[in-house]
Amino acid sequence: MHKRSSVRRTRAVSYATLMIIMLVVVLLPGGQVGAAVTIFTEMLDNSQGDFARGTVQRTSISADVQSPPGTDKEGAVLLTPIGLLNKWSRDSQTLPNPGVQGHGVAALGNRIYTLAGSQGSLQASTTISSTFWATVDQANGFVVAHSYTEETLPEGATSANDFFLDDPLPPAVILTADECGGRVQTLAPRSNVAAAALEVPAGSNTGYLYAIGGIVRATQCSQSNLTTPLVQIGTVTADGNLTWTANDEGVGFMLPSPPIVDEGPPTIGDRKLGVADAAAVIVRTSSDNAFLYVTGGLMVATNLPDLTTAAVFYAKIDQTTGRLRHPTTNATDDPWVRTGNIPVVPPSGFAGTPALFDHSAMASRITVVEDGVTVARDAIFIAGGYVNPARTFRNEYVYRASVDPDTGELTWNQRPNLANRLVNTEGVARTGLSGFAYNNRLYVVGGTTTSATNSALDSITSAIHDDLFDLQTITEESTEYFIGNNNPANPLLDPLANAGIVIVPARYPEDVQAPAGAGTAWAISLGGRDRSGNTSGVLWRGSIGGLAEANATRRSVEGSYYSRFFDIRIDSDESTAADGAARVLALNWTTAIDRSRNPTADLIIEFRRVRRADARCDEGAFPANTPWVQLDSDRSSAFFSQSGNNRVELKEVFGEEKFNATCFQYRALLTQNGRNAEGGLIPPIDITETPKLLNISVEKTIPGEPDLWIERFDVTVTQRGRFDSFDLAMKNLHPDGRSETALVGADLFPVVLCVAYSELEQPEPELEIPTLPIENDDDNRVDCAPVYHWVNRPQTTPDVTLALNTGWYTNYNAHPLLPELGQDQPLTDLHTLFATPGHYAVAALIDPFNLVAEGGLGKTNNRGENLTESATTPLIRRFTILSINRLYLPTLVR
Repeated sequence: MHKRSSVRRTRAVSYATLMIIMLVVVLLPGGQVGAAVTIFTEMLDNSQGDFARGTVQRTSISADVQSPPGTDKEGAVLLTPIGLLNKWSRDSQTLPNPGVQGHGVAALGNRIYTLAGSQGSLQASTTISSTFWATVDQANGFVVAHSYTEETLPEGATSANDFFLDDPLPPAVILTADECGGRVQTLAPRSNVAAAALEVPAGSNTGYLYAIGGIVRATQCSQSNLTTPLVQIGTVTADGNLTWTANDEGVGFMLPSPPIVDEGPPTIGDRKLGVADAAAVIVRTSSDNAFLYVTGGLMVATNLPDLTTAAVFYAKIDQTTGRLRHPTTNATDDPWVRTGNIPVVPPSGFAGTPALFDHSAMASRITVVEDGVTVARDAIFIAGGYVNPARTFRNEYVYRASVDPDTGELTWNQRPNLANRLVNTEGVARTGLSGFAYNNRLYVVGGTTTSATNSALDSITSAIHDDLFDLQTITEESTEYFIGNNNPANPLLDPLANAGIVIVPARYPEDVQAPAGAGTAWAISLGGRDRSGNTSGVLWRGSIGGLAEANATRRSVEGSYYSRFFDIRIDSDESTAADGAARVLALNWTTAIDRSRNPTADLIIEFRRVRRADARCDEGAFPANTPWVQLDSDRSSAFFSQSGNNRVELKEVFGEEKFNATCFQYRALLTQNGRNAEGGLIPPIDITETPKLLNISVEKTIPGEPDLWIERFDVTVTQRGRFDSFDLAMKNLHPDGRSETALVGADLFPVVLCVAYSELEQPEPELEIPTLPIENDDDNRVDCAPVYHWVNRPQTTPDVTLALNTGWYTNYNAHPLLPELGQDQPLTDLHTLFATPGHYAVAALIDPFNLVAEGGLGKTNNRGENLTESATTPLIRRFTILSINRLYLPTLVR
């Protein structure tokens, strides 16, 4: 070999200098040198604001903090308190004067709506068509000024006051000619309306509003107060614009009518009598179906006595348009299906078949894990209401319907509890109540217990249900399920009836600590009537899902918390993974568990993850059979969590399984005193105590490993002996496939050509190829290589061929094959390297100094071994040049 010359630094950055500037290396196990592994620690949930974004199931959030706090912030998940609810707050703002009653209410994200209704007293009220709406500050639950001007108002809207806009229902065919003495009535105002909303996509402020039925003042009809079957649909866009459907698209907008109380005369044929004081609810099921249910109601029609019904009609919602479709045929002209009646229990002394109106419908969801797979179920609870048109009998009990996620069919149960008892709301039969479900808790707000128009209640009573939707007694010895009627300090400062309640998720600024009493959502009451029977414009709001919601005289014995979905992809600027996925290495969580009173209390962390090529990260991103992985940080005991810091390194527990992910979710299972061997709950000694999850973080790194190898290497000549082509290409692909392949960690690494040469009169040269990786090379230049080629990290995209036919540099000054060129000079054409007549043997070496920490086959395929018969010897290409212009035919590759 030739004698080395000194480096000429004035012409180019040297090979060795580039190594020093561009690469940071560490000594790997076994003495190999490779790129450092970067571990990213991401705090998932730490503060109240963080935890507020998850889903609580018989759990709540609090301001608890680790002692001493260290990096822990105020915020924790604990078992929900079961006790008398604390006071709600009154918003300083009100609905547009004088308020509204007999209205429907709905919410889309942080926007709240009242639909139609009446104003004034019950004896002298005026129906309206207004849709009042405002935006709620999700950090405090109060409405904020709308800031619209006359020029910027959404189309069709007016400013009703500084906080609410009015985007009224448009006139529509509200009564057919059959119901109004031959006249078609086109009106907009009505009261006693049912309303519902579907947020699309979930977690946005956009979607669809539904105004259903109601009482109209049809002065041209023989009877002025009549019920309408009209269903109007409003589409809400991101800028708040509300567009209502016109009633010109067929009968799909009209609610059908059942036979009168399902028995006897009179018959109504195809008449659509309409309905008022029904209760509507939308359920979005685990099958991603959305169903609109209309339950019960009062019917007031010409030439008929007032009628009531226990019927339930439902339709499927097209989530792209908001239109109603038949649940099985998908038809839009006749979308309604009748399911089972509400199983109303006849009150004592009532004769006949009871129906229901002026009641409340509440939709609740539970998420559980069965056989390691997530299962979500939905149910509808019915409470309160009148059972007869004369309003002389009230419904005392609570009923439950389970929802079929695919068909929407309801299965009713009169006794929603394990003891098979009828359940009442603390022995009080209410009408004009407002109900909602949240955190596996049913809330019954206000209402009245008499038929007098000047009565109203200021209480809120609530009950908890379990994962089977069975209501739980207040204590083990009790037969009571609801608590709150006997609250000495009722949550509402003023009595209220016929209000409407909406739920708005709580959101707190990330850089501001949430208030100590913060919850996960706000329950907001809009309007209604006061104890004098007059319309109210008051807005009440209660913080729910937080520790301050109720008096913690006892707690739920168990509960769960489902985190929000975390996009844990490593930023593309840092990632060497093709899709940005991360490999989860470990989970860390901090708890506070006092086992001095409840010795078997515990907290279990489980997680699930999915790897996707796209950026989707929500419930729909997970296949239905995605398993949950249970973690045990205290394997020396029967507990899953220690009190304090917990850590599980996944490789230690699960061996070689690779937890690669783009989307991640965890859940926490809390038990007040643990479970026995059969899975049953162990009764707590201290009913006020709870384990606490204080924070949780994940450690992640770049998934996969690079594996560099020569994909092809050929030198061809023409029949006349002229140099024809040089073709060298490499690829980065792990044997386990693209998903396990990462970009290289080094910024730059070289590929070199080792060349052996002998003159024509001499035998063919022997090429001594070094074993890789090369170690103890003082000048970091491969002795056998006259040329090198730099490869940078972005060029190593997994499973992409990289051609290396240009971009070569000289490795030495005045190499015998390149006597005219200095060191580190660009080589315009490889013909120059093979211009001297003689015999050549050429081999390519990828990353000879192990700047890239490879997985898979590592360095065993960096010399073309994979292209040889033995798969263990390097690939050598041989050819002979007679003269500059003539070449012998290439010899066979050995």
